[in-house]
Amino acid sequence: MLLGEKSDKIFLFIHGLNGDGSGAIRFSKVAEKFGWQVYGITLPRDEIRPEILIPKLQSTMEFLESQWKTISIRANSFGAWLSLISFRDKTFDRCLFVSPLLNMENFILNLMKLESISEEDLKREGEIDSKFGVRLSWKYLEFVRKNPVRSISSKTRILHCSGDEVIPLDESKNFAMKNSCELEIIDGGEHWFHTDNQLKLLEIWESKNLEE
Repeated sequence: MLLGEKSDKIFLFIHGLNGDGSGAIRFSKVAEKFGWQVYGITLPRDEIRPEILIPKLQSTMEFLESQWKTISIRANSFGAWLSLISFRDKTFDRCLFVSPLLNMENFILNLMKLESISEEDLKREGEIDSKFGVRLSWKYLEFVRKNPVRSISSKTRILHCSGDEVIPLDESKNFAMKNSCELEIIDGGEHWFHTDNQLKLLEIWESKNLEE
């Protein structure tokens, strides 16, 4: 989904789990004011394995690189981790991450703890469906451990709410410290930006990091 007036610079927008194209549409209305186009990619909800999603993102990036001079990333939650894994050998103009999932290993291990699933259980079964709608996979956990994330832009900016019930704030703090990223924390709030006030604060943050 290509949005905005023709430009030589573009953002790839990657939504989080259970997201859709509405986030890219909203963001494009902000980005266009600063001369950016936006390309929104829709991830399949029923298939989130790296071996499926990474090639999809990489082929999209090849297309963007053939058409645009300057490329940046705007991603939410799971989309942030996915971009860091998919484009680990590339460098972008800037990356804007909102409520980013930056430590997938901890995320998986926490789900396993909530389900009382041990690593031995998961290794033996291979895959186990959780009550949270996420299929836990031993192969996935091994992949995550072999592929730690790092920043892919010197201008990586992170927005995190202190009331995020999904992603611990300390994970954004640790990633920002190790990768020299700028981290802005909104007091209160949630993992998902959806109220009028939250969306207003989100737009202010985006605009501030687009006008540079």
